[in-house]
Amino acid sequence: MTFKAERSFWFERFKAVVDMMWVCYFTTAWSAKDLIGLDDFSRLFSTATRVSMPRSNLMRTGRIVRNVEKGFNTLHAGFKRSDDYPPERFFKEPIPSGSNKYRILSKEGVDHMLDEYYELHGWDKERGWQTAKCLDELELNEVKEQLRSTKKLME
Repeated sequence: MTFKAERSFWFERFKAVVDMMWVCYFTTAWSAKDLIGLDDFSRLFSTATRVSMPRSNLMRTGRIVRNVEKGFNTLHAGFKRSDDYPPERFFKEPIPSGSNKYRILSKEGVDHMLDEYYELHGWDKERGWQTAKCLDELELNEVKEQLRSTKKLME
């Protein structure tokens, strides 16, 4: 598994948690490891609600949010794998600065990363659609049935 696929998977779930907690993203571990992280959010939630919320439950909730978003985009915008690619110019124009200066993304590299990213999510690699198994694990029955009714669910 590549670092980029794993980090993308982790940070999109973390971002959902940050948004749900109504905290500015730039004050969190996104910017620096010593800023607000999952353990802090777990304590904050538990203190505010008196309901225990381990970090693993927070990240599962973030995954649920991401899957609801994915289902919405599939149903209402017709998203598929090709919509998860960066803009075409990233495959043609070199990166202007930073540690990857002058590099150009390769389609093969992005395809490989997307395959791994979809695998982490439990999504279909060919179309980029969600699978019944993934949605069952997250107990997203309504999303599953809506995708199934439009034939945009991988069984």
